[in-house]
Amino acid sequence: QSVRPDWKVSVFAVKDGHFPTDDSGFDGWLITGSPASVHDNEDWITDLKDFIRRLEANRKPLFGACFGHQAIAEALGGTVGWNPGGWVFGLVETEMEGRPIRLYAAHIQQVLTLPATARSTGGNVECPIGGFADKLGGRPVMLGALVVSLALAAVMLVTQPSFTVLMALFFF
Repeated sequence: QSVRPDWKVSVFAVKDGHFPTDDSGFDGWLITGSPASVHDNEDWITDLKDFIRRLEANRKPLFGACFGHQAIAEALGGTVGWNPGGWVFGLVETEMEGRPIRLYAAHIQQVLTLPATARSTGGNVECPIGGFADKLGGRPVMLGALVVSLALAAVMLVTQPSFTVLMALFFF
C-alpha cells in the first residue's frame, strides 16, 4: 500500500544504468542511499552527477538521502570526504532547521563543504553539514512533511540495502 496513494512514483535503478530519458513529466526527485561512494570510478555515478546538474539547471525539486545527499553536494560544487571521526553507525542526535531530531546513520564519508548556492539546514558537531538547501530564491531542496512522506515511500520501495535508485515523483 502506498504512503501517498495520490502520488505516482517511478523508480530508476541508476546503479544499473537506468536513467530517465526525459525529466519534464516529473514533479520532483529523490536519490536514495547506497553502499557506493560518490568517489567510486563508476560510469553510473558520473551519469548521476550529470543528471543532478541537469535537474538543478531546470530548477526541479530534488532530495537526497545519505549517498544521494553527498552526490547532490558534489555534483553542484561541494566536496565530500572522509568523516574525521571515522564510521558512524546507529542513532545520532542532530538538528534540522533548528529543531533537535534523532536519525539512524551509517556513513564514513560526509559533505565537507557546501555548493556555492547552498545553505546548511542542520547537522551536529561530528557532521556539520547533515543537510542543505538551495539558497537562491529561498527554494528549499525539500523539507518538512514532504521529506517524511518521501522517506516513508523510499523505505517501502527499496527493500535491499545494495539498491541505489532515483525516484521520480508526480504530485496530483
